[in-house]
Amino acid sequence: MAYKRTKSTGGGVKDPFRNDVVTTNELQLHLKQLAKDVEFYELEPFEVMDIYRPNAQNGIVIPGVVKGRNVISEQGDKPDEMSFYYPLNPNILQYPVVGDILVGMSYKSKRYYVATLQENLSSVNPKYRKQFNQSGVNDFQSISAKQQSIGVLNSDRLPSEYKSGEYFKDTKSERLVGSEGDTIIQGRFGQSIHLGSNQINGQEESPNVKVVAGLTVDEESLAADKASIYMTTNEKVQYSNPTFSQGTKVGLNVDYTEPQIIFDSDRIILNAKQDDIGIFAQGDVHIKGNSVNIHNNEAVNIVTQQLVSDTSDGVKKDITKKLNDIDGDTQLLPENILPMARAMRPTIENINNGVISAASKILPPVIAPGTPNPLNISGHLLDLSFFRPIKKDKRLF
Repeated sequence: MAYKRTKSTGGGVKDPFRNDVVTTNELQLHLKQLAKDVEFYELEPFEVMDIYRPNAQNGIVIPGVVKGRNVISEQGDKPDEMSFYYPLNPNILQYPVVGDILVGMSYKSKRYYVATLQENLSSVNPKYRKQFNQSGVNDFQSISAKQQSIGVLNSDRLPSEYKSGEYFKDTKSERLVGSEGDTIIQGRFGQSIHLGSNQINGQEESPNVKVVAGLTVDEESLAADKASIYMTTNEKVQYSNPTFSQGTKVGLNVDYTEPQIIFDSDRIILNAKQDDIGIFAQGDVHIKGNSVNIHNNEAVNIVTQQLVSDTSDGVKKDITKKLNDIDGDTQLLPENILPMARAMRPTIENINNGVISAASKILPPVIAPGTPNPLNISGHLLDLSFFRPIKKDKRLF
């Protein structure tokens, strides 16, 4: 809100109301003493005292509109004397919260806010506890709702209980530090859009765009930040894991400095609501994870000049029908089938030996006077060998 301040020019004589003959010099002093300058201020800072709150009956019905009082010309005004301020550019807007100090102006008897004032440049948000009630000159009763038609957010609260909104909490986000010539748009909650370059490392033609949600320190870091999109043209990017540790193992160049786009977060989803997703590359396409699952409604088509399936360190399974279907060609055996088979092996071998022994003992014990029949003898030896595996597998009994 524009305001005026009267400024005296000084000078004059001791008794400006004397009535006698004066000299020219005394006349000039009289005129200088009576003359006063008026300073006109078109812009004035104001303090945000209330904001749009859906559950409050505070007279603010449009998000982005705030209620406030000027820091200089309206100090100590009561809630009913405060004015509504509208965003000058509602298309690019950081929603104010209670305690913000904004720059106000008026146009056609309507007040607007154009920018924010903040002394603390290390954090995104001001230190609200120190900034509250600057327009009240420490008169905390000036915002009382008593004898007022409607109060403001912090009316009748203790200063230690002042809030900046119904649910807004200051997350103490650090301000992102840029380099020479950079443009940074930063939100209150640790997110940023950084339009910069790699000129700091001597790369003149190196525009980049870095979008981060979950900024943890005063500079971007793929490893530390929670979600990032980087678009770089001429710089080496320090990838986070598993790309950093696994990239070279699959043939990916992690020292890349050419133009690239990087998506980095705990989880990434590409979703096409109606049409296709295309992944094309002049070079290789690398896919690595604990497992790769492909589910398709119709078909999976692989057209290639060479198909390598390396299962040397694992097991290859080809399943043409659902497992355990009655009509399927693949049935899953019980989970403990291998231990059971190993336990049954001695018994099966004994049955086999018993059959051979019985057949051998049918033969005559001698084939000529004084010459024993070796086949008959082997049958008796097989009977004796029955006890050896039983001794080994006595745990089964």
